[in-house]
Amino acid sequence: MKRMLSVLCCLALMISLMPMSALADEEKGVLITDLNLSMEAPAVGETLKFVGETPEGANYTITEQEWYDPSNEEPYAADTIYEYRTPYIFDLVLKADDGFYFDELINYTVEGVDWYSVDYYVDDDILYLFCYWNDDNNADAVVETVKINLSGYNTKVGQYVTRKVDSFEGDPRFYFVDEYWFETENYEYYDGKFESGKQYSYSLVLYANDGFRFADDSEITIDGIEFDEASCTIDYNFYLGIQELRFTGLYTPIDVPEGEEEEKEVIEDLNLTLDEPVVGGNLQFMGELPKDAPFTIEKERWYYTATEYEGPLDADTVYEKNRSYLYELVLKAKDGFCFDSWGDYKVDGVEWLDYDRLDSMNQDYLHLRCYFAIQDGSREDNVVETVKINLSGYNTKAGKPATLVSESLPEDPRYHVLYEVWIDESTGYEVEGNFEAGKTYRYDIWFVANDGFEFADDSELMFDDIEFTDTYLYAGYNIGYLWSEILFSGYFTPVEADEEPVEEPSEPQTEAPESEPQTEAPETEPQTQAPESETQAPAQPESSSAAPAVVPETGDGNPVGVLVLLLGISAVGVLAVASRKRRV
Repeated sequence: MKRMLSVLCCLALMISLMPMSALADEEKGVLITDLNLSMEAPAVGETLKFVGETPEGANYTITEQEWYDPSNEEPYAADTIYEYRTPYIFDLVLKADDGFYFDELINYTVEGVDWYSVDYYVDDDILYLFCYWNDDNNADAVVETVKINLSGYNTKVGQYVTRKVDSFEGDPRFYFVDEYWFETENYEYYDGKFESGKQYSYSLVLYANDGFRFADDSEITIDGIEFDEASCTIDYNFYLGIQELRFTGLYTPIDVPEGEEEEKEVIEDLNLTLDEPVVGGNLQFMGELPKDAPFTIEKERWYYTATEYEGPLDADTVYEKNRSYLYELVLKAKDGFCFDSWGDYKVDGVEWLDYDRLDSMNQDYLHLRCYFAIQDGSREDNVVETVKINLSGYNTKAGKPATLVSESLPEDPRYHVLYEVWIDESTGYEVEGNFEAGKTYRYDIWFVANDGFEFADDSELMFDDIEFTDTYLYAGYNIGYLWSEILFSGYFTPVEADEEPVEEPSEPQTEAPESEPQTEAPETEPQTQAPESETQAPAQPESSSAAPAVVPETGDGNPVGVLVLLLGISAVGVLAVASRKRRV
């Protein structure tokens, strides 16, 4: 009997000490591993479609569904009419029923629409779906062939690398963004002369116009240059809601026999003047140049410096006040002439806010971009010199969430936040939870000036109540997007969190049983001299007092484990008493 009772006691103790993770999963609920939704694709001229009610028999409900404009992240109203050749984002939020939760690696399908891409995020019983769509079913909206004429580009050793934006005009389906030359050996940006025995990389970026997209197998035809090797990638820029094409080619320049390099006369002065624009008047252009000018006008265009690329303006466009503009001028040197690589060329007659020169090392071409804005009264009231960000009460301690400033930043008519993120420097990934002690984080924020406003080159970004260990700040014009911007990066190490008040009273509780004299009394009693048969009897007070501290660690707070443990302890006590009586 005694042996059997001992075995039962051991089993009870072992069960009570086993982890209860399996039971914890049961408490969390039933795992949802598959998701099948169906919706009807919107038709041109009709309102945007929604998934509607939750499918019959599903263990979840649809709590939110909304269509977004990917260019500005603004939600569309329910009565919005679907337009042809327009990109969309469809957001869907699902909530699992009580007793269920979503698998982090859930198998999902959203049928009925030929989505360009679908992404998701799971938070226990909440599932977020992000569906991107650009109406691939419209065959005439897909660009399958891209022809690029690079005739006239410099291709010989001793010539400057060429970049010409006028080679990509005339196609309403896409537009030029930028092109670069790199030294293939170290992949560093290059704008010098081709050198013998070296290989260079040429990179070109094109964006599809609104409503168009490049086919995944688009054919790229390059005329004028034979590349050693070429590749092309096509990606969808979800943030801007447009598709981009990136072409890269490896090129080895042609050797030129020594002595055949032509000597050219350097053009020292530009001597160009443009009339000051007048509100209500039409665009101003240079027009024809004097016959004796050593250069010709290759291109002359006007743009709005808005937050989106709007293409060149027509000649009959009327100037408006409180708008910012960009004037672009490309000149080509005549035979026997070249531009100075370091010459400070500019266009007089207009008080430009700023101007820059592209292709400074390409002496055959001069490419200028000049920025200005027409204002009422002073021209200085559209220049943003200081951006103040109040971070009072901002989370700065370990264990606190990495909050975004834009969520509480007051609206300013002069600029807006385009992008903001916290990056964990140890992983390089975006922070989605709390700050951790001992880590360094990078905070990035990107401001874009609203139409009619510009950031000063020395604009100051002021933060209150937070100290960054190292910062980077750029203020100026983004040539690719034609807008004035501020880019800020700051490195931040969270402060160690103060000790929680809840932890303070727990220290005397754990020490109390050790300091009480009652726990040592059994050691002085005569019964303790029977060590072999009764070692467990005097340990009863210590085990019973320590039980609450042990159970949460080994049994995860499971009430069944606590009950079994108490039964085991009682059985040990009964066994000890029975053994003592038998000896007597």
